[in-house]
Amino acid sequence: MMKEIDILRELEATGKYLFHGTATDNINLFEPRQAMSHGQKDGTPCVAASEYADPAIFMAIFSGRVSCGWDSNGSNFGFHLKKSDYDEVKTAGWSGFVYVFDRSEFKPYAVWEWRTTTRVSPMKKLSVTFADLPSEIDLT
Repeated sequence: MMKEIDILRELEATGKYLFHGTATDNINLFEPRQAMSHGQKDGTPCVAASEYADPAIFMAIFSGRVSCGWDSNGSNFGFHLKKSDYDEVKTAGWSGFVYVFDRSEFKPYAVWEWRTTTRVSPMKKLSVTFADLPSEIDLT
């Protein structure tokens, strides 16, 4: 039986899907919300998703639980958070979910980020764990 992370990687490789990570496991319809970047409003309310799985995995595990973020240069991401938060998450064994969307329902927003200003239903939900996180995380 295939692991969910392997399914996620296969979907990512097709280039047909987008990914959104959250700790919430029961979302049937995503509603546009105000995106924030560095504490500032970022664009109009939307549903944001990535064409890459790693940002979604990172957000599924950390976002809304600890202060975290990333910088990107194309498909290269620099994930960062406090070492104490990382250690807490690792010890607690937090997990999350990556929701999969049809790319055609979104429009490009940034290099790897896509957004829609309408409500959208996910095609699939996959669970992710601490072990699925990207290996390169900058701890401060």
